[in-house]
Amino acid sequence: MDIIKKAIKEINEDLELKELENLNDETKIIELLDSVDILNLILAIEENLQKEYSNYIQVANEHIMDKDLSEFKTYKSLKEYIQRLIDESSI
Repeated sequence: MDIIKKAIKEINEDLELKELENLNDETKIIELLDSVDILNLILAIEENLQKEYSNYIQVANEHIMDKDLSEFKTYKSLKEYIQRLIDESSI
């Protein structure tokens, strides 16, 4: 999903993590990023979604920082979560 890849690329400009440069479905995003980086990623994804769909879609929820329940656990789970948010928003 280009929206997510673009957001990850943006935050990785400062972090320079090789794992984020070579994303695959099993990339463990939540283990690579600290809480500030996750918040920056959320903001970048929300901004990209708003640009793409001309509509605000809230990405943050009560599970974001929970390593076991977070949709940011892996790249695959994040893609599925964002797609679900897009589908639910009826864009």
